Amino acid sequence: MHRLAIGTAQWGLDYGATNAVGRMSDSALRDLIQTLSVAGIHELDTAPGYGDSEQRIGTLQIAQFEVQTKVTGKGKTSKEVLDSINQSASRLNQTHLDSVLVHDWFELSDPERLQVSNALTLAVDSGLARKAGISAYTLEDIKSAQLIIPNLKRVQIPLNILDQRFIHSGADFPDIEFQARSIFLQGLLVSHDHINQHPDLKAVASRAADIEVSLLDLAMLFIHQLNWLDSILVAPTSSQELHQILDALNRVNSIPETDFDALASKDISLIDPRTWNQ
Repeated sequence: MHRLAIGTAQWGLDYGATNAVGRMSDSALRDLIQTLSVAGIHELDTAPGYGDSEQRIGTLQIAQFEVQTKVTGKGKTSKEVLDSINQSASRLNQTHLDSVLVHDWFELSDPERLQVSNALTLAVDSGLARKAGISAYTLEDIKSAQLIIPNLKRVQIPLNILDQRFIHSGADFPDIEFQARSIFLQGLLVSHDHINQHPDLKAVASRAADIEVSLLDLAMLFIHQLNWLDSILVAPTSSQELHQILDALNRVNSIPETDFDALASKDISLIDPRTWNQ
């Protein structure tokens, strides 16, 4: 079973195309933290851009959790990026961070990339962060980061049934830990309200029906078959949703492997959420 990390965008924002809950309430968050502890899940992914999620994490009793946050480098000097990392650690009430990823690597100029790389190196060398990496959107992001960031350790990639652009990353970049995000494509792949809105989504629904599994199970089966992944990022908005994900992970162990190649979408306007509001 892949290691799970918990995305916290909904802890501070009304985030997600199919999120009907909005920003999580204090009671829902307390229940989720308790469920995570019982389930042995202890990795959180956050960012200063996720509303007040860093502050909320900092007020919780989460000494057992490893926290990963993100920085932006647009228009920033190395010192400003390093200050941002320190500010995140302070808000999170953490003496050190597990990982720091560059959130906007794809839009940085070469000088900006050098500045943020220098800041990451200082953060790791000082013990402020254990690992440095990027949040990637294309394969070119990874290739360019390898040239500039010393000891690039972790890359977060979008990966799901429809978005298979990074499907060979484990073999192409064997020294990098990969964390899959957007495994449900912001909920579109598991939402019956949206599954028939695009031909490629309809094809996913058809495959689920053919092998007699739920949409959730099919999405998890795809990820389950990628044994090169280090971890997967999920963002449940309640303890109930987390249990549904954990149950699906257990079920896919007994589901025969299936070939997902034909379901890969070429429609960037569907698989890249950055285009959805354009």
